[in-house]
Amino acid sequence: MVLNQKGGFNDEVAVCYAVILSSFAAKELGKSFTEIIKDVIDNSDETGIISVDNFLESINVKITSIKEKLNYFGSHETSYIYTIFDQVFYGAELYEKIYSKPATLSTNGLIEKDRF
Repeated sequence: MVLNQKGGFNDEVAVCYAVILSSFAAKELGKSFTEIIKDVIDNSDETGIISVDNFLESINVKITSIKEKLNYFGSHETSYIYTIFDQVFYGAELYEKIYSKPATLSTNGLIEKDRF
């Protein structure tokens, strides 16, 4: 089962957040990413990223610092995870048009690969 089928993961950024925290947890615990992400998926529920946070804390992974860096609940303009996600998705040119500020990544956006 994948995260977005569990409910509570309303957008791709929430899934990215869970994957980043899982990768962080794997490194902290000295376990494989595959093992940790399977456990995260098995223990996630309709509360989405809150269930991921709760599970990782229950297995003694200290996630406070990574959560602060990602700033998931911040605005798109201040949240690191949203800023990077938006730049990868929109690409530098469209990101700069939308947010009226320079992109830190100079790449074409994944949006260009979307089919309508």
